[in-house]
Amino acid sequence: MAYLRHGYHVIGLALVVAATLLFIYVSRFWIWTAPWSNDGLFGLKVLSPYGDILRRWLSGTWFRDFDLLIWCCAAIVSLSVLQRLWARFKN
Repeated sequence: MAYLRHGYHVIGLALVVAATLLFIYVSRFWIWTAPWSNDGLFGLKVLSPYGDILRRWLSGTWFRDFDLLIWCCAAIVSLSVLQRLWARFKN
């Protein structure tokens, strides 16, 4: 049983790291150039190595001025959903 408990902790930590990197990549706070080419991750141009996807998705709309607010609200909602799923599958 102890192995199962440790497994939950390892999986939880991996999910937290992945979610954090995803949130930073989508936001304007991505400060690195990702290790994939300018063609995008897996050849998808939408996944540029320069991050800040949300601002690019909103360009040309009047929502572009509110990208940080949209990012914050989406992060809170996403984290709430992840917490709900984790609590459901943990029990």
